Amino acid sequence: MWKQIKETFRAYIKTVWITVGKTTEVDPYEHTFTVVEQNPVPLQAIVKDLTAAQAQYKMLGVQTSDAKELLISKQFRQWVELSRIIKIDGREYYAWKDAAGVRNQVREVDDILRIYVYSKPMQ
Repeated sequence: MWKQIKETFRAYIKTVWITVGKTTEVDPYEHTFTVVEQNPVPLQAIVKDLTAAQAQYKMLGVQTSDAKELLISKQFRQWVELSRIIKIDGREYYAWKDAAGVRNQVREVDDILRIYVYSKPMQ
């Protein structure tokens, strides 16, 4: 099914760079953490923009003007779940609820994963 969808939505396919990171606790008394990030891995994904209303409905509690929906093959599920940063067209996006213990909100439909990501506003 992924091959059929990939042929149908050929215009929306982009290269997405996924950076996987691992968090380790350095000092259990001070609760300090270090993050070790690996080299980014390129994946082919179908990228769709979300409007503000769609983002508000699909990602509760996240206020952003730039959100995207990614459709990726099921075989890359582990990389997607462990990702910290997802780069699309040179811009960094973050997963929904990345501070709540669940790195990515992944919905699985047949052999396709739907991932919702957003960009944090510049401060």
